[in-house]
Amino acid sequence: PGYPVVGTAKEPLLGDAGDDMFFRLRLGLIGLATSVCWNQVMLNAGLWVSLFGKSALSHAGMSQGIMCGVVMFLLTGLPRSLPFAKQLTITVAGFALMIVCTIGLVLALWFRCVPQWLFLLAVAGSGVASGVVQNRGAAISTNFAGGPGAFLLGEASAPLLGVCLFTVVGRFAHDLYTIAAVALSIANCTVAVALLALWQLRGAPHAFDQPPCSTLGTCIANPGPNREYARRRLLELVGNSIVSFAAVFVWVFVLCSSPFIASGICRRGKACSLTLPGLMVSAANLAAFCGRLGGLRFSRARLPLLTIETVLLAGLGCAGVRILVVGSVPLEAMYASPVLFGMAFSGGLTLWCNFILMRNDHNAQSTCGHSVLAPCQLTSQIMWISMQSGAIGGTIISEVW
Repeated sequence: PGYPVVGTAKEPLLGDAGDDMFFRLRLGLIGLATSVCWNQVMLNAGLWVSLFGKSALSHAGMSQGIMCGVVMFLLTGLPRSLPFAKQLTITVAGFALMIVCTIGLVLALWFRCVPQWLFLLAVAGSGVASGVVQNRGAAISTNFAGGPGAFLLGEASAPLLGVCLFTVVGRFAHDLYTIAAVALSIANCTVAVALLALWQLRGAPHAFDQPPCSTLGTCIANPGPNREYARRRLLELVGNSIVSFAAVFVWVFVLCSSPFIASGICRRGKACSLTLPGLMVSAANLAAFCGRLGGLRFSRARLPLLTIETVLLAGLGCAGVRILVVGSVPLEAMYASPVLFGMAFSGGLTLWCNFILMRNDHNAQSTCGHSVLAPCQLTSQIMWISMQSGAIGGTIISEVW
């Protein structure tokens, strides 16, 4: 038993362990935990802006994004496949690193002493951990029937959980330090539970080792059909990669620019300028969840139309951010409510970005006979690198303000 020969249009042969609903819930929890802590960091934007200035989210995004991207690139370029047990150990280590980095940041928050170097170090370490658990966690999920779908759903639910957690904590605590510390602590508990769920997979039935060509690096390292298939997929996915890059670029650019947008549309309202970035991120998280679920239902999407739509998204999104940052929108156009206007702007663009991303994933997987619920690993890895590159680009460009 195993995977089909790379390059065919068949689905991978998956185990039967995923038929157990509880087992799928565990895989979904693992997917959710890959980004739940990072979501809390972004949602507490008001605190970071008050401590480190309006570039706080840009600096944090750059630290997290670059480290996550480097790790993903290295794992994707591995020249040989790793046994299931080693993949499990690496992913457990990634979750452990995420827990340690979050604990360090939480302790600093409790003592109300958060130097910028510590904040960026914790975020960078969390980026390394995110790169490991997202890359290897997705690969592990392919070993079980229903695993990729459960992992994807859990990952898509992380923004929704983040907003719910942030909102509930904010109802009982009004100090920014306390809100951030409590929310991050609860998120960290979620990661700890996911780590235990992941460790229990070591004895799961029907788990098997990865095929000889499970990453882009192993395919290129193996001469013959595997190498030719990898090269062909790289060429075939150029258009999809550009769409993924651009959509994530706009999404992250809007989020990292939210403190500058808040200053532009709040004018001289200091309280509005501090609270609006977090509210914009909250609206964006809810929109990301809705956009992914909506895009998941549209399994048929044509690349030319996606490309045109993405060009329109990029043009309108970047132009809109520029207009809002310079404060050239009259108050009448915002219905005298900068907060609602800012939330609608970030939420609308994020909804559009994620709607495009999911339909683009459908298109990319369908070109090799797979689907987002039973994905081709090679295609998923290429798309992940494209999206992470877009995230890094969005944070870098947001530094122009």
